[in-house]
Amino acid sequence: MKELSTVYTMKGLGETLDVYMDKLTITPKGLTGFMYKPFKGSKTIMFYSLSAIQFKKAGWFANGYLQFTVPGGLESRKGVRDAKTDENTFMFSIFSGVANELATEIKDYIEKRIGELKKPQTASTSPSIADELQKLADLKAKGLLSEYEKIKCPLCDSDLSINAIACPKCGQPITDTVRLDEVTRINRKQFIIAVAIIGFILLAWFIHSLPEPKPESEQERESRIEREVKREMELNEEKRKEIQRKEIERQREAMKPVLEKACAEGNDSACSMLRKY
Repeated sequence: MKELSTVYTMKGLGETLDVYMDKLTITPKGLTGFMYKPFKGSKTIMFYSLSAIQFKKAGWFANGYLQFTVPGGLESRKGVRDAKTDENTFMFSIFSGVANELATEIKDYIEKRIGELKKPQTASTSPSIADELQKLADLKAKGLLSEYEKIKCPLCDSDLSINAIACPKCGQPITDTVRLDEVTRINRKQFIIAVAIIGFILLAWFIHSLPEPKPESEQERESRIEREVKREMELNEEKRKEIQRKEIERQREAMKPVLEKACAEGNDSACSMLRKY
């Protein structure tokens, strides 16, 4: 789905507030955002789910904030200190340029949009609950929704009855398009699980169908043992020759000083043997 352009963007204390036509997002930024709201990603709040907006102006010695209240939310009620860690609260300081003026303008805009969104709409501009129920009945009659009892809210990921018209937690409308998307997601998940099970069964069948190793005959066993004994004897002979060679080298090195001394004393035999070294 293509993201709508922002109406307002405001940078606060380690977080950014983006305001759209029908929702707002609070996104932690940098080290300050990680300190106050660790492991919390961007929080999206739809305007129609808001029940109140608390606004405190920033001063020289205290930060300001915009706190957005949703039904069933756990917003802080203990002032600025706890508001820093509240995921539904946007903090800012007086040093952020025209912070108080911009925050006031954002608050007024959101309250205006809430009023517009909550106004009764005519049947020509928006489908009624009766229309949604009729579409749901048509989908069930076609057999598209008969196998599913639970779906996920696309906004807050809560479990919902497939008969729900809106999410009771965040207020997200549940249209027939949302239901079909959830059915498609569930079908894809079930397909992957089925493919994995079939693959496991095929692998087990393949391993089971492999031919068993042919038993070794007596003649093959004797031939194998003979080859192993011969190889062992060859290795032992190579080791014996290597040990013998090293021993001869050691003796020659030990005799060399003796021969050099005898040659120096005029012993021709010693000199002849030394030249062979």
